[in-house]
Amino acid sequence: MGNRAVFVLSGPGGHTRHRSSYGAVGLDLDLLAGPQTVLPFLRGHVREDDWYPDDMVEAGILADQTRRLLLVFAWEGPVASLRTRAATMELLRHAWPGWEVRWLYDGQTGLRAHLGLDPEEIPAAVCPGPVLEPDDEEFDDPDPVVAVVTIGRERCHVLADIGDHPVEEGPALLDRLRAPQTTEATGCGRTPASMWTRSGAGSAGG
Repeated sequence: MGNRAVFVLSGPGGHTRHRSSYGAVGLDLDLLAGPQTVLPFLRGHVREDDWYPDDMVEAGILADQTRRLLLVFAWEGPVASLRTRAATMELLRHAWPGWEVRWLYDGQTGLRAHLGLDPEEIPAAVCPGPVLEPDDEEFDDPDPVVAVVTIGRERCHVLADIGDHPVEEGPALLDRLRAPQTTEATGCGRTPASMWTRSGAGSAGG
């Protein structure tokens, strides 16, 4: 568990993105040191090409040195509280003379929008379990960890119950199961398409 923060530094040559696993706590207070101190400090953090999931980022800034614009958001601290945000932002404006300092209401989405990127979060790639062959060693276990997908009354497919849930694959799951890798399973469902998982001592309907 951490307190993740993202720092976007923009200038004439483009922008760089940096991350910190614990940088969200006290970020608003760190910014009071002013640009001469803060920008090299942020630039020294790990470069990051991918974005954290939006709901995992607790604080972030964008410092646009060309426009002299500082955008800030945080979940905790004086700048996050409505009772103290105005005063904290005013302190930051004094600490960053000549810069426009603004609160970023949209969080990381707002950072991407400012950069001209798609503001919507890019979904992570789905990695469902593979279809198991009839002789797979998983079936040697008295209680195999598998997901069973039934299509109509005739077809059953058994997948390894690892990675993402098969339904997260969407319609691509049906395309994948049209391949000749079909493992027979007992108790096929009567619905056009259904599935359940088998793990531990119980089963869960899906």
